[in-house]
Amino acid sequence: MGSYYNIKKNKRKKDKNNKLEKINEIELNKIKEEITEEILKKSFILMLSIPTMVLHDKYAYLTRKVDEKGRNRIERFVDLCLDNYEMIMSNNVSIEELIKILKEESGIDLYEISK
Repeated sequence: MGSYYNIKKNKRKKDKNNKLEKINEIELNKIKEEITEEILKKSFILMLSIPTMVLHDKYAYLTRKVDEKGRNRIERFVDLCLDNYEMIMSNNVSIEELIKILKEESGIDLYEISK
């Protein structure tokens, strides 16, 4: 009879360990998702800052015009970039689709440039 209790005790211990492993796995996945999202945001900000500075530094004469909301062209450019970012993050469009459209409509092949 002592072995029956040991079996039950061991089963409870295994069940507890399995629950802890699942909790740790869930927490780990959540942490991975948060880190990935943070990396994506920082990468996007980095990639947005470069063309924004080029517009600011080299094309200031084009960017002074203000719209009805009081935004200059650089601010509108950033807003439009953020709109595209939101579309990608909400899975309304993929990066691949944007790259394809850019190539078809402007002749710029980002895959070729990145080689």
